[in-house]
Parts: sequence; C-alpha cells; structure tokens
Amino acid sequence: MAGFSIRTAGFSVSLSSVARALFTLSVLLAFVTTTGCKRSNGYSQETPDAVVRTAKLMVERGDASQLHELIYAENDDMRGLLRRLGRALGHLQDLGTEIAKAFPKEIAELKAQTEAAAKKGKATGLLQQLTSQAGFRGRGRPKVSGKDQKEKQELFNSAIKRLFADPYGFLEDTQGRLTTAEISDDLAAIMWDNAPILPPVGLTMRHHTAVEGMRWSVVLPLNLPFLANYAPRTTSEYKVLGSMVRTFDNAILDLTKDIQAKRISSLDQVSKRAGEKLFVPAVMTFYAYSKVVEARKKAVAPNSTKDAPSEKK
Repeated sequence: MAGFSIRTAGFSVSLSSVARALFTLSVLLAFVTTTGCKRSNGYSQETPDAVVRTAKLMVERGDASQLHELIYAENDDMRGLLRRLGRALGHLQDLGTEIAKAFPKEIAELKAQTEAAAKKGKATGLLQQLTSQAGFRGRGRPKVSGKDQKEKQELFNSAIKRLFADPYGFLEDTQGRLTTAEISDDLAAIMWDNAPILPPVGLTMRHHTAVEGMRWSVVLPLNLPFLANYAPRTTSEYKVLGSMVRTFDNAILDLTKDIQAKRISSLDQVSKRAGEKLFVPAVMTFYAYSKVVEARKKAVAPNSTKDAPSEKK
C-alpha cells in the first residue's frame, strides 16, 4: 500500500498522500466547535473553553454530525461544504460503533499496541502525527531511511485503523490536555499539552457575529503551507471538494453496511476495503480540483464576474 501510486498527465499521487489529505480534514473537524451563544440543547460557545467542552459533549451524545456547525465559514459555499462534511462525520461515528461491536478483540489488541507504542514515545495518533508533521515531508526536510519510512507508514496505517474504529476517542483524554489561550478579544489559540496545534501557524478560534449572536468558532488553518495554494476560493472549487466529501461519505456508508452484513471479517479488511473504495475516486477528484485551481490562477481578467469567488459574510 505504501508504494502504490497513480501517475497520469504529469500528475502523481500516492495512496498515503490521499489518505492524509482526506483524514487531515476529518481530524481537524473533530476539534471543532462554533460560537458563543448557549443553545437550548446545552451546546454553549460563549467562551473558547466552552467550545472545547461542546465538542466533547456533541460526540458523547452521538451528535458528531453537528460538528460542522462549529467551524467558522467564510462564505455560503464553505458553509455548504461543511454541512456535507458534517454528515460524513456523523456516519463515521456510526461506523466506529459498528466496528466496535463486530471486532472487539481486534480493538483491544489495537489499543494495547497503541499504549505500547506511546510508552516508547512514538506518535501513535493521527492528530499527533499531524501536529508534529511526522506524516508529511516538505521541501528541504532531511531524507529518512527505508526502515524509518516503513515504520512511519505502519504507524500511519494504524492511526487510520484507530480513526475508523474510534474516530473521536481522543476527546475522552482531553481533560487538561486540550486547552485554549486568548490572544486578543476576538482571537484564541487552541493548545494541546500547552503547545500550539499545527505549528507554526497554529489552530485558532475567532469571536464573531452570527444569527444567534456573538460566538466563538474554530478557524480552519487554510494558510498552512501545504493547504494555502489549494484552499478553495471559487464556487467551482467548493463543488469539486463537495464531490470528494460525498465519495468519502459513500465509502463510510458502504463499509458500515458491509460490516453489518458480515461481508468484512476483520479490522485489517476494513482498512483495505476503505482504500479500495476511496483511492481511485479520490485521485480523480484531486486531479480535477488541481485543474480547477490551476485555471483560476491563470485567469487574467481581474474584473471578470464569471465563477468569481463567493462573497464573504
């Protein structure tokens, strides 16, 4: 799996890079919450710390599909994309429940392996790998040996399994670890073990006006080096990303049905089947998205209104 890749028309992508991109979005959303008013269901976002508590409460109540409401949307297109992603996150929670019921022994073994790796100081979680950037290799980074690369790939694959098996389990261990630090009246940093998440840019919350009143929302770090050049800006780009999320969602629903029908017999098979369902469609969507972004960058008519970026709220 680690070496499998597709190369076409000068465009090359590996399975691991596709998986990282897809699950980066998912893991970021798992941290998410919105804003400052206190709703009738008890989901308060009056302060940055309240946002953290609300994220955990949503998951505990089985409301992971509502996490999308908790991210700051720059425009209507982004809000539509987040709604679609929210549905996928809810289905991901359902998948985790089915996996736990179908493969309890494997889940226990995976947990033991995770604890053993953690004692050795290894970044066992997908979030930890993203935070330390252990899963990414940018330009100028030192090369690693084949053995080290294989070990990192195995850790990443295990993290993917844990994500499927217990997508929001890390929230159970947030007490005292996931905190916030207000930078100004309308900006706060999200911290993990008193260190910024996704340094050096960091993951932040913003205090802003919404229909319900003033609220705090998590701001997606679209200005990170590996995201900035491909952050969506036009309606067409949001639509292509929506297609990618739909593919991800459909794969989750199919996996859940396969487990319920006992067509999948192990946790390893869940991971393998997910790769089979996601890889080719994801590659095609990545390619389509890169073409749309490339076309937008090459546009030379600054006053053109055709397919113009969505207006900010």
